[in-house]
Amino acid sequence: MGMNIRPAGLMIGQQRKNQLQLNQSFAKLGSGLQITRAADDAAGLAISEKMRALIRGAEQASRNIQDGASMLQAAEGGMEEISEMLQRMRELTVQASNDTLTSRDRQLIDEEIKQLNQGIRNTILHTEFNTQQVLSNTEEATYAYEERSASIVSHVGSVSQSHSLVTDYNKVGWNSSQREVVTSNERGVTRPSTLSSTDAPFSYKVSTVVDHEPRWSNDGKSIIFQSTRDGGEYVVAADGSADPKENTTGLASRGQQVYTDNNTVRLSQSGDTLRLQERTASGYWSTISHFSYNSSTDSNRGYSFSPRIDGSNQTSFVYSDSDGNLQRVDLDLNTREITGTEQLITTNDRLNLPPENNTITLQDTPDLYRMNTGETSLQVEKHTDSGKEVLTYWDGNGSPPDGGYYTVSGRDITFHDKAVIGNEPIDDAQDYYHVSYVSSSNPKPEAHVTSLSSSAEIYNMDGSDGPRSLRIMVGGREVSREDLLDTVPTDPTTADGVYVNTGSGQVEFYGSWRPAHNESVTVEYLRDMDGRNGIHSYDIPSDIDTYNLDEPDGPRSLRVYVGGTEVEYSDTDGYTFNSTSGEISLHGNARPDVAAGEEVRYEYVRDRQDYLTTEEVYGISLGSTYPEVYNLDGNGPSSIVVLKNGTERVPYSYVNGFQYNEDSNVIELYGDHRPDVNDTYEIRMTAAGSISRQDEVVEVDLMRTPETYGVEDDNIPSTFDVKVDGVTIDYDPTKQNGYVYNSATERIEIYGDARPDASNSGTTNVRVEYVYENPRVVLRPDTYDFRVPTDTLNYGLGEEDGPVSAVVTYKGVEIPYDEESGFTLDIGTGKLSLHGDYRPTNADNAGDYRFYTLRQNAIEMSVPPGAQVYKVEWNGEDVPEVKNGHGYQVNENNVKLVGDARPNVTPSLSRTEMEVFYHDSTDVPLDISPMTMDMKVDCEKNNVSHLFSEVDPDAIEVKLNGETLATDQFSLAGGKIDIHDELVNLQLGDNSIEVDYRIRHVTGYESNSYTYQVGAGQGDQYQVDIASFNNLLLDTDQLCVTSVDTAQQSLGVIDEALTFVNGERSSIGAAQNRMEAMKSVADTVAETTSQSESQIRDVDMAKEIMKMTRANLLSQTTQSMIVQANQQAQSVLQLLK
Repeated sequence: MGMNIRPAGLMIGQQRKNQLQLNQSFAKLGSGLQITRAADDAAGLAISEKMRALIRGAEQASRNIQDGASMLQAAEGGMEEISEMLQRMRELTVQASNDTLTSRDRQLIDEEIKQLNQGIRNTILHTEFNTQQVLSNTEEATYAYEERSASIVSHVGSVSQSHSLVTDYNKVGWNSSQREVVTSNERGVTRPSTLSSTDAPFSYKVSTVVDHEPRWSNDGKSIIFQSTRDGGEYVVAADGSADPKENTTGLASRGQQVYTDNNTVRLSQSGDTLRLQERTASGYWSTISHFSYNSSTDSNRGYSFSPRIDGSNQTSFVYSDSDGNLQRVDLDLNTREITGTEQLITTNDRLNLPPENNTITLQDTPDLYRMNTGETSLQVEKHTDSGKEVLTYWDGNGSPPDGGYYTVSGRDITFHDKAVIGNEPIDDAQDYYHVSYVSSSNPKPEAHVTSLSSSAEIYNMDGSDGPRSLRIMVGGREVSREDLLDTVPTDPTTADGVYVNTGSGQVEFYGSWRPAHNESVTVEYLRDMDGRNGIHSYDIPSDIDTYNLDEPDGPRSLRVYVGGTEVEYSDTDGYTFNSTSGEISLHGNARPDVAAGEEVRYEYVRDRQDYLTTEEVYGISLGSTYPEVYNLDGNGPSSIVVLKNGTERVPYSYVNGFQYNEDSNVIELYGDHRPDVNDTYEIRMTAAGSISRQDEVVEVDLMRTPETYGVEDDNIPSTFDVKVDGVTIDYDPTKQNGYVYNSATERIEIYGDARPDASNSGTTNVRVEYVYENPRVVLRPDTYDFRVPTDTLNYGLGEEDGPVSAVVTYKGVEIPYDEESGFTLDIGTGKLSLHGDYRPTNADNAGDYRFYTLRQNAIEMSVPPGAQVYKVEWNGEDVPEVKNGHGYQVNENNVKLVGDARPNVTPSLSRTEMEVFYHDSTDVPLDISPMTMDMKVDCEKNNVSHLFSEVDPDAIEVKLNGETLATDQFSLAGGKIDIHDELVNLQLGDNSIEVDYRIRHVTGYESNSYTYQVGAGQGDQYQVDIASFNNLLLDTDQLCVTSVDTAQQSLGVIDEALTFVNGERSSIGAAQNRMEAMKSVADTVAETTSQSESQIRDVDMAKEIMKMTRANLLSQTTQSMIVQANQQAQSVLQLLK
């Protein structure tokens, strides 16, 4: 095995190494660095890079420190300026503290201090470094808190409108030709009534002590009045607080005042009634209230208004009442209401009792019989606080009774002993007498007499047999026939009965029939019509019919009943009739017995046809009703039928039946078919309407213009249904036996045997039903139209989805929207039309077709200007606010439903109600004014705080109507609470919104904190804090030297400010010193680290040049050897050639 060695290849490898070494030397020498790439010395490179970062960081930190020092120098410069100004302010304040200065001098000093303070403010605001304020910082540091509350009442109102749907239905009109019925006869029934007169006893209160004619004192505090006690003058407190006393001091009284000062209220008297009246707007007097008044004593002098009207327009008046007392009435002139009453004379008043006069005068002279018994004609009672006592009467004979008693002389009653008011310890001024008695109209001894009415009928009142004309009652007792006397008693003291004196027209009562003091006498009688007591007469119309009056058989035109029994026609014990005067006279026992309660009744027949009031004929006028005249003899349907007493048909006859007089339009009755007083007549007829239309054609006026279209045949209308006596008749254009429609007269005309028969029962003989439009729209043969308002809604019609504004039904089933066979709606002409097979015919009832729609006001309404709408309801359902074109939208003060929020009209929708809820503003303004702080200088200008204040957002509680709201239901914005309406439930009416919140006021500002990077590594920082000089302004703004006191206070404030500034300058100086030291350190670090890094990274130039020289020599030597080797190889090759 052999090895072939190539010397040239080895030399080429060596040459490559030499070249690499040469290139590395070039790179190091060119850069001056020992390590030019990581491959040179990876660990050394890493150490070098770290040291380089440290060096550059230290160098930048040195610059940072220099910048920071410059910032602190700027701050110190500002502080120095502030200190200079404070020193000047202190100097001025010391000067102002001296009392050698005037107030004007101090004002000038104060002005300079203000300017200096403004200079301090400007220095603080404009001391900057790189646009940063180094002395000013308005970031809040500390707060003062204050609890506050605010509230509003937000009124929630609503406006609503309720509307019925616009709806209508097809109309089926009907008109008829009524079977006219005229009833008769002119039957009169009269029952004359009795009259009565009553003689009642007297009963009333009286007193011997009467206080009256009151007048007010000038000051309105007292009432001066007259009294029957002794005829003197008395005075009583107007408020009723004291008993009356005699007016011995001569207290003056005002004159009577019947009007209030403004002439709007007055007092007026009528008899025993006092009226309080007010003047109306039209000037008339209207009565407010009535009072019982003592007119017998005072006439019109017993009342007067007070001279006093208090600040609230209250006044009073006083009057004398019917009991002899004085009454005060309080009146509110604002409302005209009585606010109180007061009885001024108390029940324990015994002043000047008994009175000087103990006699009273009665209204009438009393009867005096059965005295001091239970049935006495006169009874006198004395009423005191302990009750009543019946007093004893003494007629003057014998010894007077023990105790109290009274005597009578004519109308005067005099009281004696204990009967006198005031003679007993229990008596007082308010005690009174009550009298009750009877009085005769013509007094007689031992009898009571009462007068009869001059018009009273008198017969059989002497106890004889026969009917009596009077019924007499005494109390509860009735005078019988046996109690009647036929003559005046010869001995009235023993007589017992009643005598009716026809000559004097009086009734005299004797014995037990004399009335007691509490019994009334009543006489019931008949009026004497002719002045003849023997015959009782009555007047009735003179033009009554007078046939068969004295005939027992056949119809009679007049019948008379007494006590329920018919009276015959006779001049003895019956009745007679004078046809000239119309007088019925009752004779003998046919006269009524009033005492037995018999009633008179007379019935008669009267036809009022003057030319027919005879014994031969009775006429019944048909008035303005003119009948058709056909077939009166009954051959075929007849136009006139006469029924007697409901069922009996009166024949058509001149002898014993009826005739129709066309000239007078009267039905004439003859013979036995004339009426008795109890007969009734009924004339049934087919009316012609007027005399000019008696043409044997029955015509029915149509009140409305009918539709005339034909659904199946255009020539035969489908819109009429004509019934005669309940049977439908045919349309007959030939006018033989049927009906036609006359469009010129708008009448249905009936011909031939189709005409109605008056003999049929029922009131309607012809009834026409027809289709018509109401209100009439356009009469056309092709459509049936309804009128609709021009603001009718029109949406969704003919569309497949969404709400529709109108619907039409036929017998409850909706019909299509179709112009050929259905319905259409034209808002422009205000017309809804039915087409084709959906038009109404005579087979349809009214209401089979109905339409329903809405007007614009069903979905749109207005709210008051400025109202905030927050909810809308339609038929009780909430409607959302408009979104994607659906809901409610608000345009100014107009609310409108749009899109699918509009209602879907259906037949079941009866009414629509739209209600819009709105409210006043629910924003609650908050008071954020700063609270007053404690001032260091007590100067007038220092009365408010200059501090910034705001609402603490974390301390707000909002209540709506007492319920606390969640924080998402409201928000704080711009000094007010904004309620989120959509998230709360506002109630209708007033809503109370209450806010409890806290105000925080800034009392100090944060310091300016500056952090300087003073080293190359993380955490190598230095922080300097410069207090905010805005805090200084809080004090210097208070400076005031307008007085010695404020100057002294200001001096203390300035000293504190100088202390503050000096302290800050000291801190700044210390920080500057430290920063100078830190800068020296940073410079040293950079320098020493640079030296160390140079030893690692910098190249050894001499050593590297030697390496380069060696590598260069080796490279050249190797290159020579390679060239020599190549030449030898070429030589060998030449030899081989």
